[in-house]
Amino acid sequence: MDLLSTRLASSRVPYDAVRLAYAQHGFDYNFDGWGSQVAQPVVAAFLRAQLSEPSLTHR
Repeated sequence: MDLLSTRLASSRVPYDAVRLAYAQHGFDYNFDGWGSQVAQPVVAAFLRAQLSEPSLTHR
């Protein structure tokens, strides 16, 4: 995750990184599980922030 974060930042790509102990690929597969309960609000807030940017909504 550190390498990905470094590359995204150096490319000026907006991102948020959230570390979850013991989470593996597909941790949020169960839509009602704890992984989704953590991920959904984080993803929603990121999308709201990014989609409200004038440069993205007024091309």
